Amino acid sequence: MFPGQRDMIDKSIKQWQNLRKNLHSTFTNISNKVEGAYVAYKIDEIQGRKNLV
Repeated sequence: MFPGQRDMIDKSIKQWQNLRKNLHSTFTNISNKVEGAYVAYKIDEIQGRKNLV
């Protein structure tokens, strides 16, 4: 009855899958940067305590 509907749905699903991959990649990148910044902060904090003693 509606022959073009499946193609439209497949295209939409593919777009959402690509967006999801991109979002996951961005999240991983941000997470790694935050983790690195936190580790650097903790190291500075520990070294600062050692220098005060």
